[in-house]
Amino acid sequence: MLIPYWNRSGEVHQLEPCPSSFQDWAQGEEAPPHQRALHDAVQDITNHTIVRTSCRAMDMNMTLDATLDDGRSFIVRQRHTYPSDPVLEGWSHAKFRNEVRLLRWLKENSTLPVPTVIAVGSDFMILEKMPGSTVTLEWHFLSDKAKAHFLTMYLDAVIEIFHLPAIQRIGSASFEPDSIDTLSVGPRIAPSPSYSSSQVFDNITEYLIFLISAKRQAITDMEVEDQERAGEALSFIEEKITILLKNIDDPSLLRCVFTHADLHTYNILVTQDGNITAILDWEINYVQPAVLAVDYPGWLLDKGPFDPQFSSKDYWWDESPTERRRLSLEFEQSIQERDSVLHRCLVEGRDLRAVVAWLTDTSLDPGFDRMRAWAYAALN
Repeated sequence: MLIPYWNRSGEVHQLEPCPSSFQDWAQGEEAPPHQRALHDAVQDITNHTIVRTSCRAMDMNMTLDATLDDGRSFIVRQRHTYPSDPVLEGWSHAKFRNEVRLLRWLKENSTLPVPTVIAVGSDFMILEKMPGSTVTLEWHFLSDKAKAHFLTMYLDAVIEIFHLPAIQRIGSASFEPDSIDTLSVGPRIAPSPSYSSSQVFDNITEYLIFLISAKRQAITDMEVEDQERAGEALSFIEEKITILLKNIDDPSLLRCVFTHADLHTYNILVTQDGNITAILDWEINYVQPAVLAVDYPGWLLDKGPFDPQFSSKDYWWDESPTERRRLSLEFEQSIQERDSVLHRCLVEGRDLRAVVAWLTDTSLDPGFDRMRAWAYAALN
């Protein structure tokens, strides 16, 4: 199956999407070596034999769609372990542990469509299999009516997440040991240890200083001839952050709110009529100032590192430039009608969110040349 994607020149290409399965297995075949122990552990918990699996993901976790001999299907997610690297192992373990607790908390304290945690092992969780297909696969087959319905449901979820109770500090969701009763805040857990923190931040200034420091570490890995330009680019960004923060002093914009930080098309399941049936993969989440927490749908973004003029040549969009603008405007208008504070965050935080996106962007950018070119064009 081919799906249309748009490059930074606005040209459409028919491309293969991410495969629905990286590896299939059926009873009677030899199980892949890295899955054998997991199969045994799941069978011990369920008291049933696994008859087939499809590997849905292999990046941050191994995710299996597993069918048992009684016909039931579950999702099994196993974290990667790093016994020889204590930093990676600590990051992986914290990410896994907090997601399990967060899923249980959301199930009890929200109406969001999240999977039930069936069981937890030492390094894996068994989850309810939710209906629907990923938005990645379904989006271009939805009617205009179904897309409009989907965006309404998406906004419902965004508003509910925005208003979940949150401790007024900056980091990631955390819980006391053996407790899911109270959502707290722990150190920031990012998609990589490099942008994860060892501390919780008291205000947006502390938080941005940390992100700048993390970005500065990337300069040391550059070629010598690129390092000076990168340092100058980051210094320019620092100056502009100071100016941007002076214009954001309303407590309602700086109130800390909870955020699903990976709310992209592959983490949302949808039906053909546009109903959202599941929001998945909560391992990357932040508690952060509201002005940073609210954004346009990820597949419609075209600011900061997603601006076609300054983006990586390897970046692809799920929609045409014209349709991105139309849907973004429709989304913005819907927010304005339903939640004035959320709308202010969306509009007034646009430049600051773009800066944060650049600070956390890990795509190839020697000398931070693309980041600097964007900053000179957008922030001067």
